[in-house]
Amino acid sequence: MVNYNLSYNLDFCGVTIRTQNVYTMQGILNRFVASSTGQNFTCTLSGFYFAGQSGLWLQTTDSEWVLNTESEFIGQASYQITIEDAQKIIDTITANDKRIYENNLICARFADRLTEEQRNQLTLLQGRLSLRDTAIRLNTNLRDKKESYPQGYIEFYDRLQQITGGVGVVISTTAMIIISAVVLAGMATAIYFAFRSWCNESIRDVKYSDELTKTLLEKLTPEEYARLKKETGGMITKAKLSGRFAGASGLFKWVLVGVGCGFLYNSYKKRKQKGGIF
Repeated sequence: MVNYNLSYNLDFCGVTIRTQNVYTMQGILNRFVASSTGQNFTCTLSGFYFAGQSGLWLQTTDSEWVLNTESEFIGQASYQITIEDAQKIIDTITANDKRIYENNLICARFADRLTEEQRNQLTLLQGRLSLRDTAIRLNTNLRDKKESYPQGYIEFYDRLQQITGGVGVVISTTAMIIISAVVLAGMATAIYFAFRSWCNESIRDVKYSDELTKTLLEKLTPEEYARLKKETGGMITKAKLSGRFAGASGLFKWVLVGVGCGFLYNSYKKRKQKGGIF
């Protein structure tokens, strides 16, 4: 797993550089891979970096990476990022990830109705969600982190893991995701540029996720809706699912705990075996 707890240097933030090599960080491979080479690229730095054997890997504001030994520093940009700007980025990611997670659990329940291509899409959606969630969990410039799982529907978590596991995508081992975090005072610019690209990714993923889930729901029979209602203790019905795609906000009741509690899925399973949930 890639360590997203990056080092940060305010002197790098906003610096413009010229380079011929731009890299992406491959979470699965845990290394940097060239994505664009052979021409002059002008990039702006976010301020985050890794210290590697080849030099400093500097993050750009597009969440790509350049190597300082291959780059020419050519200027300093000026930014006026407010704490509200940065908080909106984090709030958008967590809200989108909540909805995607809900969708993914529904799709996992009826995975037999998905095509191979749709199953692969589900895996990629969950994998990207997991990486965004990990980035928030490990970033020390975010505080008051709270995590949650969708009560009742977490029963489908095993099915989701069966589908998404072992396909080369990093999947979280916890059934819970971060649903809120607060930007640390004075770190608005750092958080904004660190998570802006992930925010845009989450917006795209919500669209893909909703399309996949809506397509699946159109295939379900009355009998399957009845089983779903029974399995979730009446928490989810065809009417609720239909409302979800008619502008309804949120489908699940979420159980909240602080991140420091370290609630992993193994703990959930033990509680489940004892006949209780929290």
